[in-house]
Amino acid sequence: MRTLLNSIEEIPIKLKKIIESNPKQRKVIQAYLDESDIKKIMIVASGTSYNAAFTSKRFGEKLLKIPIEIMYPNMFCNYYDSECLSDKVLYIFISQTGTTKLVYDSLKKVKEKGLKNIAITEDVHSPIGKLATTVLDMGTDIEEYVYRTIGYTTTCTTLYFLYMNLALMWKCISAKKLSHYEEDLCKVRESIQCIIMKTQAWYEKHKVLFSECDKFIFTGTSDLYPVAMEADIKFMEMVPVFTNSFELEELIHGPQNAFDDKTGYFLLTKKGIDHEKAISISEFINQEIGEKAIIVGEVTSWDHDLKIECVSEQFYTLELITALQVLAYRIAIDRGRDLNVRINGTINKYVCKSL
Repeated sequence: MRTLLNSIEEIPIKLKKIIESNPKQRKVIQAYLDESDIKKIMIVASGTSYNAAFTSKRFGEKLLKIPIEIMYPNMFCNYYDSECLSDKVLYIFISQTGTTKLVYDSLKKVKEKGLKNIAITEDVHSPIGKLATTVLDMGTDIEEYVYRTIGYTTTCTTLYFLYMNLALMWKCISAKKLSHYEEDLCKVRESIQCIIMKTQAWYEKHKVLFSECDKFIFTGTSDLYPVAMEADIKFMEMVPVFTNSFELEELIHGPQNAFDDKTGYFLLTKKGIDHEKAISISEFINQEIGEKAIIVGEVTSWDHDLKIECVSEQFYTLELITALQVLAYRIAIDRGRDLNVRINGTINKYVCKSL
């Protein structure tokens, strides 16, 4: 019987597909945007799609030297001033199923004004895929589980390639540099399986740490913060327990007042990205609150931390999320959760989320 863990294990296959299909995507993007004068990118997305867009934002801005704004569809559709819509903006709409109602309505709002728009979805024949002027396949091949793991990683990767292709077209990077980034993504594809195995072994040794946790907090900074946000959603959906995520510095500007020894704390680290502060906060929690603070990443401190040696220079976020996806799965299964069954699915009778 297939499990959600099998879906996580398939991610390298999906990445290979996206990497191999990128020349086709590049031609689509060039045909659509070659003569465009784009000064800003705005992405409309929710949930995991929002987190993926946020994760890739820093990379895109670094390459393109233009701002990338991310907005929830309800805010964009119902509260964003239409007078601010501009032909200098590229609007990107992300919906994994291609049927998210408010993403569809937001896209329609832009399409009716004749503005540049791209949809990213796993079903190019979905309502959103059909409505968009240009549509990109996120490469999930229709994800089996509603608790998205493949979708997060493939959405990030699709956006990474979109930014690389735009940068190449606008002469922000050379073809040689693009090839370097592609090689870097291939490293991620090769390392994910090792991270899955290492995380599984770590969990078997340390799962007692989670036995009394009735909630979890996740934190990181820079592009590790949206990874923490995605882990937050996965634990809340899958385990399920109450979770929250904070930018690293904001974790100690109020939230520390609610710390207790029934909470599990995950701190994401990458060398050079405020790792000293992450270690200091971990020390505080473990010494003063209870030994429930776990660093996941390159720089660790305590014996119970999960050290992940990232092999990618640019795309380490995709490596670190893998460990947290596996942990969410293992904790959920150990608590008797059936991940084939939705919880409180009757909400759809009250609020219409899909077309």
